[in-house]
Amino acid sequence: MDDPTFPYRVAFGLIVFGALGAIDRIRNPRNPTRLREYGFLFGVTGAVMLYGLLHDAVT
Repeated sequence: MDDPTFPYRVAFGLIVFGALGAIDRIRNPRNPTRLREYGFLFGVTGAVMLYGLLHDAVT
């Protein structure tokens, strides 16, 4: 990574989405749909990042 701000941007995004997910969990404790959506987005983003790293390593 050549971008020195990348870790800060990732941390900021995680904090914002974590806060939004926590608020949804507090408001809807039995059915936190937003929290599940953010969990899905986090998982898919991680999978795409892993794919990119593996693809760059092979090519």
